[in-house]
Amino acid sequence: MSRQRGDDPLNCDVLSLDDPATPMTARPTSSSGRSKPKAKDKSEFRRYFDQNELPMTVEESVEPYPSLAFKATMELLEHGMADTRVLKSLASIMSHVKGALSTRDKEVVHRVLLVVQQLAVCDGVGEALGEYYRAILPLCNLLKDKRLGTGDSMTKELIQDTLEILDAYDIGQGEIGLPGTIGASVVTRDNFVVPAPADDQVDLAEYGSEHNFPLTWLRNLLFYVGHTNMSEKDWLFKWYVQQLATRIRDKQAADPSLAASGAVINTCGWVEGKGLRLLLATIAIFQPSHVVVLGDVNLYDHLLHEQVAPVVLGLPRSYLAQRRSASFRRDTRNGRLRTYFTPPPRGSLGSPENFHIEVATSQVRLFTLVLKRVPLTESVNQAVVAMCVVESDHMLVRSTVLGFLCIRAVNKDSVVFVSPRPGPLPSNHFLLGQVQWLEA
Repeated sequence: MSRQRGDDPLNCDVLSLDDPATPMTARPTSSSGRSKPKAKDKSEFRRYFDQNELPMTVEESVEPYPSLAFKATMELLEHGMADTRVLKSLASIMSHVKGALSTRDKEVVHRVLLVVQQLAVCDGVGEALGEYYRAILPLCNLLKDKRLGTGDSMTKELIQDTLEILDAYDIGQGEIGLPGTIGASVVTRDNFVVPAPADDQVDLAEYGSEHNFPLTWLRNLLFYVGHTNMSEKDWLFKWYVQQLATRIRDKQAADPSLAASGAVINTCGWVEGKGLRLLLATIAIFQPSHVVVLGDVNLYDHLLHEQVAPVVLGLPRSYLAQRRSASFRRDTRNGRLRTYFTPPPRGSLGSPENFHIEVATSQVRLFTLVLKRVPLTESVNQAVVAMCVVESDHMLVRSTVLGFLCIRAVNKDSVVFVSPRPGPLPSNHFLLGQVQWLEA
């Protein structure tokens, strides 16, 4: 190709394609197509976009992703409080919770703790969380006990409350669980029942005094003895007291605030004969620093003589205290069962109701202690059973209670349970005792 300048007055350059010696040419040297436009390689963005997989990656510590994830999680838990799928996915959730706490990042820890608090109020989750406290409490302690600046006080506030363990051992009239259970609960400010927000002018001390200082129990640790009379299964009662004491010591070892706050142990009122021996066994298992005897001089003298504790105190019984008759105690037990299986509606409308859940007979595994498989017959109708989540049958003896059901009917191919909540059951392992709800 050559350039020629003609006589044109505009002196325009003219291209000529006739000179083969020209080094540049627009003609393809062959028919291989090397001169065709090359297709651009797809970028990673375009590849993910075509596969409908956006966003490709999310940096969890860069806004707005942390706020979006936190808000979505909280709203999901709020709307799914009665959904049994939350409980079924608890094991996988807690592994991520532990991983998040291990980051020791202040913002991450704050949000995770708030999520755990919301998770605990979902149906059935609070009780099941007890199995995971031992795994996450050491991480919380590391964060709580490290040297914090003035701007990090929220971390301590979220992790450390004024904690106290309240144990209930009156298997007939216990306040924490249903009749036939012994258990423990961590008490914080959240346990105190206060007036509605509209009554902000109410004096809380006066309100508590007028309403006998009501409490609501959260995050309970329960064992199902299955009997309201300790004399029938005294060996089983002592076994579960030992198991409960071991669990509490594990929690106190994992969380110094629990150990520092101490424990209040409420025992039953049977203090003669075998009842006294069971009381002494309970004291020996827990080894308390103080034993307080209310209104029983003979018991006080006996415990003082036996030196069951470093300090034994005798206090007079309040003049307002009344002895509860057998019929009153029986009515109270029935009332607690009625309240459990017919909970009040969540909204202002509606009436209390329970739910019937039908399960195939082949799927129900019913046991009694000493552990043996119990045949499903009509003789177990109206029996209150404890539902436990275990990997194998032999682990039932050390399992805590997830919730309670009442057997309404045993059919040829299925069993109908009365449940306080609808939906499928998270476990098919049940412990049978002698507690019955005759109104089922």
